Amino acid sequence: MAGSVFETIVCGVDGTPASDEAVRQAAAVADESSRLVLVSVVGEASAAAATAPGGGVVLPPPTVELENQTLGQTAERLRHERPGLDVETAVLEGPVLPTLLQALTDRKATLAVVGRHGHSRLAGLVLGSAMTKLLHDAPCAVLVAGSAEEGPFPRSVVVGYDGSEPAALAVRAALEVAHRADVPLDALCAGGGKDVDVEALQASVAALAPGVTLTVEGKDPVDALVSAGADLVVVGNRGLHGMKSLGSVSERVAHKADCSVLVVR
Repeated sequence: MAGSVFETIVCGVDGTPASDEAVRQAAAVADESSRLVLVSVVGEASAAAATAPGGGVVLPPPTVELENQTLGQTAERLRHERPGLDVETAVLEGPVLPTLLQALTDRKATLAVVGRHGHSRLAGLVLGSAMTKLLHDAPCAVLVAGSAEEGPFPRSVVVGYDGSEPAALAVRAALEVAHRADVPLDALCAGGGKDVDVEALQASVAALAPGVTLTVEGKDPVDALVSAGADLVVVGNRGLHGMKSLGSVSERVAHKADCSVLVVR
């Protein structure tokens, strides 16, 4: 679908369980017309991270040849599981974050996918200031793949909504995923104690996603979204001026949630 968040998906891959989950979720949100690019970054920094002991895990030093082989195997598995899915691979050399950001630009990505947890060469992308930089500097939406049950993904979706245009984009992306997966979609507005026009918000959600119920809560928006109990939380990258419900909250949700978080721009 032209203009879809899921048109060109670039997924960071490094051979860890967190990376495997990112690949699984990237393939799950892809549709029939999506292009999925699996990207591995090889460089001195990533080699040092891969060979450093941590939690009893030591990864083999990455090489272009090894990464090409691993990516090729992953791509073939995806093509077998999802016949017709356009899967590409790329092994790039350089510092991890700048190289991945450049890959997003070069490939005109509409969605970047990275894993959240684990001893990983890409771990720095989802820890502390590096995640914030990725969310700020990525030229596209970002999916931080968190823990999820085995089987179909997602099984439930919650979208944060405050009436802003980024929130409307988030609703459209969340609706696309929910329809494709045939799972429930709920909309949530948590104003953090600020007054909200409930009727106007409900009307605008109904126009964007007929049949979707909007829940309005007064508690902290980060706590509300993180505790929503969904496999996937979708938020816009900015909210209404002066309203606490989204904006930088999207970054805090991405940092704090155990579930997967899709930040749409």
